[in-house]
Amino acid sequence: MNNKKRLHYYSKHKSTITGYVAAILSAAFFGSVSTIAKPIVSTIDPLFLSSLVYLVAGLVLTLLLKLNSSSLTSWLPSKSASTSFHFAASLSILHINRNDYPYIFTVAILGAAIAPALYFLGLQNTSASDAALLVNGEIIFSIIFALFIFKNERLKATEYMSMILVIIG
Repeated sequence: MNNKKRLHYYSKHKSTITGYVAAILSAAFFGSVSTIAKPIVSTIDPLFLSSLVYLVAGLVLTLLLKLNSSSLTSWLPSKSASTSFHFAASLSILHINRNDYPYIFTVAILGAAIAPALYFLGLQNTSASDAALLVNGEIIFSIIFALFIFKNERLKATEYMSMILVIIG
């Protein structure tokens, strides 16, 4: 594939490519948590550790929001794409629909409070590799919840096979 075709392909599929790269990096970063956190869960309470982790995350993300510039988001798909993720230029232009509050609080309570506390508690009482393997059950639960909540989502045969491979390890 020559450079012109590559550039055309990339510009046509920028959103999809960005999505895959973000998902792969996310998996790699999440995958490192067990190994990095294991030495400290024996000396720090898991509930305090999960609180501390999200406090630091909130501070970092707030700083990124404040420092936002066009160069920070230039690698993202265009702002006109409805599924694109973009940092807001400042907190003053961040608008949240009132109907989204229950979802935000549910995600915050389940995904950012209870799940990490339970994860670090589990990590404290098992090996890093066992915790990493068990946390991969998240994939199965995500698929099951998506199928029940989003009625229009359907799995293809290859996705069922992928799910089976995750289950059998």
